[in-house]
Amino acid sequence: MHYASREHLLRVAAHRTGRARRDEISRRSYTAQALAFLPRDPDEIVEARVWLSRCDLGRSAESLSETIREARAEEVGILARAFDYHLARPELDALYALLEGLTAAVCAALDPMPLETARAIATTGQERAASAAARSSATIRSGSSAE
Repeated sequence: MHYASREHLLRVAAHRTGRARRDEISRRSYTAQALAFLPRDPDEIVEARVWLSRCDLGRSAESLSETIREARAEEVGILARAFDYHLARPELDALYALLEGLTAAVCAALDPMPLETARAIATTGQERAASAAARSSATIRSGSSAE
């Protein structure tokens, strides 16, 4: 019975950590778009590390995997909304993967990436994604194919 209680506690902690993270990202994404996914200061780096640790646990604890999977799906939805649902799925997935990698890089225990560097890379990725979305939208409006 003790094991079940531990698993339940981990699921609840992961859910609450993920919910708090998504609420903050969602709030900030209206103005910051993709940059809302990155920590802004040392306190947010600590919070991101907690979330990343929950994600790591979700890889090995099957009881957490669904909670983590659902949280990530919601994060992708927030990112899509931040771009008014104009990003094609490949651009959306690439941008999300970039943001996950940058978050891990700034949270690294040894030689973390400086926040300014991560934000500059994310800005470039965001601009490329927005540009691709604009090209795709223009192609659709013109009725031509993107060959």
